[in-house]
Amino acid sequence: MSVSGSGRMTFDQLSYLQRQTLRGLQWIGGIGRRLEIAEAAGLDGTQVANALTTLRKEGAVTKAESVKWALTDVGSCLLATDTARAADSDEPKAAVQPSPELPRQVETPPAPVPEPASFRQALESELRRLAQNPAPAEFSADDAAWLCAAMRDQFSGMPAISAMFGQMTAYWERVNADKT
Repeated sequence: MSVSGSGRMTFDQLSYLQRQTLRGLQWIGGIGRRLEIAEAAGLDGTQVANALTTLRKEGAVTKAESVKWALTDVGSCLLATDTARAADSDEPKAAVQPSPELPRQVETPPAPVPEPASFRQALESELRRLAQNPAPAEFSADDAAWLCAAMRDQFSGMPAISAMFGQMTAYWERVNADKT
């Protein structure tokens, strides 16, 4: 990449991805993580990782921390020549901006989750229906009580859900007690 014999590279010798990577790093303040640079430059994280490796070999960037990259004096000079060249040019050029984010595929919205009150009413209605017309269970009431108690403990950090599983545990324990 260096000019033969001179030991110095020019901005024109950089690939498009390397130039965009340097610009992206400049746009985020000269130091940042690979994915921050990629987002600012409008590139993919893998493309930026490859460009950073080459730019590091050329001395344009350096690792600032274990996960951050920093623009060096060499990189700043390269960007300055790019800016100066654009300012000296007679042709009108648009300001260098990050690539606009491509539209993402439209996802179908998930089915609406029932509100806690209506969900609770639906659950209580289902429990009443099961109590009036018990169908043969594929597993025992003791297993159901154990499962509900395990879920109650698992969701202990969410009081409303934990309480619901607590009520279900009590129900299955009553069903189990009625059978004996």
